[in-house]
Amino acid sequence: MALTDKQVRSAKPSDKPYKLVNTLDLYLPGSLIWYLKYRFEGKESRVPLGSYPETSPALAREKRNATKRILKSGLNPSQQCRSEKIIVDESLTFQYIATLWHTDCLRLVVAQ
Repeated sequence: MALTDKQVRSAKPSDKPYKLVNTLDLYLPGSLIWYLKYRFEGKESRVPLGSYPETSPALAREKRNATKRILKSGLNPSQQCRSEKIIVDESLTFQYIATLWHTDCLRLVVAQ
């Protein structure tokens, strides 16, 4: 049975860990982060889909469907998530910072 936003909001804190199960593979533990449980190459894994309330139950189901499509294409969703986070910011490269430092040093030399 699919969880509704009202059911998630009315969940009470507990002394013991618990999971609100949306479907067989989508769940929300006490940390309020949606997870998708899946199997890839015989190993069970999970991938985070977003935190509640930013990610509603309906949005979590949409993200689950998108992740399942990635899985069906033969790719590991966890690996793809990691590779998307590794995108390099141009302003943090060594070349950029070295150029800034060099420019500042030249200004000091010219000022003397």
